[in-house]
Amino acid sequence: METIRDAVENIVATLQKRIGKNEAKNYAWLILNFLKNYSLSDLFLKQDEKLSDTEKSFIIKSLKRLKKYEPIQYVLGRTFFMELPFIVNKNVLIPRPETEELVEWVLNEIKSPKPIVLDIGTGSGCIACTIKKHTIEADVEAWDISQKALNIAKLNAKLNNVKVNFQCVDIFEYQHDKNQLFDIIISNPPYITEKEKKLIQPNVLNYEPHKALFVPDDKPLLFYEKIGDLSLTALKSGGQLFLEINEMFGQKIINMLKTKGFKNVELRKDISGRDRMVRGDIIIDTGR
Repeated sequence: METIRDAVENIVATLQKRIGKNEAKNYAWLILNFLKNYSLSDLFLKQDEKLSDTEKSFIIKSLKRLKKYEPIQYVLGRTFFMELPFIVNKNVLIPRPETEELVEWVLNEIKSPKPIVLDIGTGSGCIACTIKKHTIEADVEAWDISQKALNIAKLNAKLNNVKVNFQCVDIFEYQHDKNQLFDIIISNPPYITEKEKKLIQPNVLNYEPHKALFVPDDKPLLFYEKIGDLSLTALKSGGQLFLEINEMFGQKIINMLKTKGFKNVELRKDISGRDRMVRGDIIIDTGR
């Protein structure tokens, strides 16, 4: 393995039985883009360029990890979310395209020029940092129960040159300050039931943090119930709650929010046609 061409061939040959030839090629270009900081076209044009010993060593070590189904985002230590770079490791979930769709919905619905936004369960900080990046005047706060996740989120805020107020908060013990009200609350909470574990791919099940993924079979709406209750007192009149959801529980979450008093409750499908997002409004006649 001396050149870029050799590296691509080696990576594809090693991984194609596990993930398919096309995905193996994609992994090859991701690894070489990471090492060389070349565009895809540059990589094609420079296939005869020789690799350094350090680059060869990185590829060999990466392949050992990838053969064990470790996510390539963790191997490289980075990913992209709405074209912004984010540091990731085993302490945070890898940002998903469905969450990009949720954030795009929020950005399109923002009414105030200076919205006050809360992201519950921020993980890598991808939601909070992206909203702040696209809405410069927003006041963004982000919570997580994991201090290790918050450490990564703070690095990502610095990486993307945004200011976010990160707080270590357990929402099940949180006592809301009535003087602190938000225009928008957004959350991508844990929502996969324990019985669904058998359906989860090993790259997720064996590496991503279970605390951020799973809920008990008998309490699938555990987090939605709590976030809904908190939002009733933490949102301004006219405030909006946005949630990423398990497609199995779309109607139950709609009914729950309506029962709690949310208005204009809406369920949206993702680009794959699955029920994956819900929003609801708080409208209070007495004014706040």
